[in-house]
Amino acid sequence: MKKSKKVLVSAILAALIFYLISNDKDYKCKGEEVMQTQNNICVDENEYEKSMEQIILPFISQYESTGYFKGVDDVNLFYRKFELENPKASIVIVHGFTENTQIYNELIYYMLKQNYSVYIYDQRCHGASDRLSETYNMVYVKKFSDYTQDLKKFIDEIVPNSKLFLYGHSMGGAVVADFLETYPDIANFAVLSAPMLQIFTKPYPPKIANLYTEVENLIGADKKYCPGHSDFDKDKHLNDSVYKNYTRYIYFINFEAQHPQLITNGASFAWLKQSTLAIKKILNPENMEKIKTPCAMFQYENDKTVMPSGQNKFASSVKTCKLYTIKDCEHNIYYMDNKILSSYLQKIFELFDAH
Repeated sequence: MKKSKKVLVSAILAALIFYLISNDKDYKCKGEEVMQTQNNICVDENEYEKSMEQIILPFISQYESTGYFKGVDDVNLFYRKFELENPKASIVIVHGFTENTQIYNELIYYMLKQNYSVYIYDQRCHGASDRLSETYNMVYVKKFSDYTQDLKKFIDEIVPNSKLFLYGHSMGGAVVADFLETYPDIANFAVLSAPMLQIFTKPYPPKIANLYTEVENLIGADKKYCPGHSDFDKDKHLNDSVYKNYTRYIYFINFEAQHPQLITNGASFAWLKQSTLAIKKILNPENMEKIKTPCAMFQYENDKTVMPSGQNKFASSVKTCKLYTIKDCEHNIYYMDNKILSSYLQKIFELFDAH
């Protein structure tokens, strides 16, 4: 039976591949380049572990408290909050695919130093929050809107009723974009960092990858890894990653290897399908018109995780959105060297302060 299902999948793909091989429309939108500055506001990257253990973690721990809240379908979601007495505003960080709250400790440190309270949680199937698949490392979600509703519940139940800024990276950027369309009157400002508005699917054209996902879901593979995804392998991450020469990346790969309970590493077919549907919904012109919140989108020149076309379409269609580009930058800017990261931080704090 399994063999016949695989034959069916192959036959369908072969029959439709010629029709679907055409590329989606490539949207162009030129963003303002963030210029590199001489000022360095970052900790010493040459002794990053020392900086983390002796400076960053002791400082942020003074303001930290943790707990769990109930997300959609009573899923337990772990959160951390860092509260100041008289903050300029509250910043909610929505992390990306396969990430967890610990990756953002350095960014939290800089936000606190700039007098912003910070709130962050592990999204469902990530970090210390409930896992929804029998395969522990796998990211699975029933509906992408569950992420958006989790964010709404987090804001309603944990974050104080004050000036609210949202910061979403990658998948978290897509969650924030969907939130801004669904709840246009809640946030005062939002930063979309490399938002997942077109997933990098090469060597397969996006339509082929989406079709393959549809077929696999039909035959009951929704909780199986997508091709190229698997359980966490530390050596593979260090050897294959574009970040392997960056001290920040090496620190966090070692950290995750020492804390396997926090690791997520690969996408299920259900996650890819739901993410694809969500992106289509977010980029619907009628939905983009609903956004009232001022937002800044950051696009990274060497990004090989998400593609720029969806970001460009969003930035050119949403009247309140301004696009910024950062040269020589990979997908996860918080793994970059101080020259790039410092310039980026100065820009986002300039934007936060202006709102």
